Amino acid sequence: MSTSLEIASLIALMLFIILVICLIPTVFYVRRKLADLLLATKNLESELHIIVQDSRELVQNVNAITMRVNEQIDDAGKVVHVVAQWAGMANRLVTAVGLIIEPPITGLARNISIFRLGLAVFTQALCSKKTNKQPKEEEDHV
Repeated sequence: MSTSLEIASLIALMLFIILVICLIPTVFYVRRKLADLLLATKNLESELHIIVQDSRELVQNVNAITMRVNEQIDDAGKVVHVVAQWAGMANRLVTAVGLIIEPPITGLARNISIFRLGLAVFTQALCSKKTNKQPKEEEDHV
């Protein structure tokens, strides 16, 4: 049994040596890959830092644009308010001018209408007197 124990221990030793021989390059390979991964992570971090900085500038620019748009909207609201006030003043002015000018014009139009009616009646009366005189003259002659 001691021979089989020696053979088993020799096989175990050889397997251990093969394992160590395989593990050493694997460890170096993993170490190199981890170093590459660390370098890529650092590069990514620097690129992400640039992207974050650009994103912050973009947000600041969007905020500035938003503020300008809000100011312009406020200015437009003020202009609309002023225009509404002007429209109200123009309506009041038109109403006042209408109240001042309309009564004399309507009175003048009414007077002209009455004058025309009177003139028409007068001309009809003149015309009817001429036609009425002829039968009377005819009756006088008969």
